[in-house]
Amino acid sequence: MELETENEKMTAENRRLHLRVSRKPPATDSEKLLLDKIDLEERIKALEKKLTEVAPKLQLEAEKSPRLGRSTDRSGRLSPNMPNSECSVLKREKEILERDLKSKEEQLHTLTLRVQQMEKENENLHHRIEMKANAVKRVPKKPSETMTKLQLKVYPLI
Repeated sequence: MELETENEKMTAENRRLHLRVSRKPPATDSEKLLLDKIDLEERIKALEKKLTEVAPKLQLEAEKSPRLGRSTDRSGRLSPNMPNSECSVLKREKEILERDLKSKEEQLHTLTLRVQQMEKENENLHHRIEMKANAVKRVPKKPSETMTKLQLKVYPLI
């Protein structure tokens, strides 16, 4: 019975340790930004591909009917019922994704600069500590400097 309970405890601990080893540690800020950047780039490529596929179809429709060729109304705004609206929506989405990508790249750049700055500060601190350790070597005092006059009379130095 004791061996069975001990065996159960050990198997439970083995499972727990196995789960701990199999889990990934949480990503750092720069890793998260890099993953976001890659994701945004993939989405931009997919949208550009979709845009290139849709553009020839829209041009053919525009050539067939002169009315369908217009993509804006009198005020210059895009109307939702026009055929080019899908293309313009894709373009807007692409622009938004490109802005997001640019902001992520800037954040990544600022974080890398910050890391470099912190590494330099760390080196400077280590250098200062080494300089202080080398410069402040204690020189042992002579017994005559620490002894009183009475002690010097009792214990004269040779």
